[in-house]
Amino acid sequence: MATQVTTKTPRSAAKTLRFGLILNTAFTVLEFIAGLLSGSLALVSDATHNLTDVLTLCISYIASKIAEKRVNNKKSFGYGRATILAAEFNALLMIGTATFIAVSAYNRLNMTVEIEGGWVILVAGIGVLVNSSIAFLLYKHKGDLNIRSAFIDMLFDAISSVAAMFVGIVIILTGETWVDSAITFVIAGLLTYNALKILYEAITILLEGAPKDVDLQKITDSVLADERISDIDDIHIWTIRSNYNAMSCHIVISDVYLPDAFDIIAGAKLRLNTECNINHSAIELEPENADVEVLHEKHE
Repeated sequence: MATQVTTKTPRSAAKTLRFGLILNTAFTVLEFIAGLLSGSLALVSDATHNLTDVLTLCISYIASKIAEKRVNNKKSFGYGRATILAAEFNALLMIGTATFIAVSAYNRLNMTVEIEGGWVILVAGIGVLVNSSIAFLLYKHKGDLNIRSAFIDMLFDAISSVAAMFVGIVIILTGETWVDSAITFVIAGLLTYNALKILYEAITILLEGAPKDVDLQKITDSVLADERISDIDDIHIWTIRSNYNAMSCHIVISDVYLPDAFDIIAGAKLRLNTECNINHSAIELEPENADVEVLHEKHE
């Protein structure tokens, strides 16, 4: 029978993703139409980004539902890694989107285009409310890499909308339209930077890298806090999915009855969980100078 490992995304987070998906889809349609009517690249690029956000939220939502599937004999650690794959795909999608809007902004620099500043301010203001609301709801779950990828998307949508409002004000006051492209470059750069961070973390997890929130020295000290444990070696630490770390190791005990080893291991696992953020641990015993004859006598 497969070991029970809890790797589910909170149901409240899945509901938030679904709500954000519906709300963001409606706003994307509105913003894209307004961008075309007003001639604002900032609005069109933001609408394009929002369109990818619809896909991002959809992928995140589907991955969160997959992660809820029960563990089985073929997937003994569950389906939590589906959320990591979703985060990786979303990060690549964000990088592609940032590249697209940056190229569009560059091409716009050599074009003379009339932009309706009033339209820009109105639609961008709605965008601030919509995107910041979704980002706020996702914030409390951003420890999950999948949710964080969606959160970053929503956060930068809100920032993009604020920037678009600024563009509209500048255009109304000065008539200068080049600022539309300039703001787009800044948004693309910031989006790429944060997407790369998510991509790096996703790849680290998939390559079984040590979690960044785990201190190896602290783990060693925690295990050796039991004076009956003389040494610890062959330590391996990895992340099954966001917020769920696993570890395996060998511990050496000396001058201890083997039946007592169960208590020693249980205590070590408890300390690892409460002190070191290790959710699942597999500890193998390496007895040293164990009194086998006494062990048999106790069992008899």
